[in-house]
Amino acid sequence: MTEELPIVIGKRGLRGKIENPQELNRQGGSVAVRFEHGQTAYVSTDLLEKRADGNYYLPLTVDQLKSTTTQTEKLIVIPVMEEEISVSKQERLRGRIRVTKKVHEEERVVDLPTIEEEIQVNRVARDMIVDQPVDIRREGDTTIIPVMEEVLVVEKRYRLKEEIHITKQRKETHRSEQHMLQKEEVLVERIEEKDIHG
Repeated sequence: MTEELPIVIGKRGLRGKIENPQELNRQGGSVAVRFEHGQTAYVSTDLLEKRADGNYYLPLTVDQLKSTTTQTEKLIVIPVMEEEISVSKQERLRGRIRVTKKVHEEERVVDLPTIEEEIQVNRVARDMIVDQPVDIRREGDTTIIPVMEEVLVVEKRYRLKEEIHITKQRKETHRSEQHMLQKEEVLVERIEEKDIHG
């Protein structure tokens, strides 16, 4: 855990921190104070007045610190200047590119399968007496529809007269068709700077 640096408070909002507090105990020495307005100055320890909260009071204003050199009987303040560099970027047009898109047509043969269904109807004779009506049923691809009739006998019974067999047949044929397909091609052309300005 780092130790908090002592704070220096001056007149008219002057405020900073002592960067080398170990020098405070030296008689007639000076300490480096970095102030909130950005200036660092070496201040004589004889002028700093310690307060009850552990901070220090410096009887100077910001304007007095900003002067090149401030001298009193007890104080020599030497401002420490710091240079800063400012870097900026500027865009410069060096060239352009032209993008051209061409569409090529290509003929291809596409195989399109088609499916046709045919219904085949067969009548199958049945001469059978049954106790009750026969339901429609399926055998594979064939649907069988019973045809019933009532006949008079000693008792009423059902006679299966015939069955109609319906078979669905699946036939697949192929036919060829020609279709036009489009394909895109991108051409990139660089334009030099001298061509841009004329």
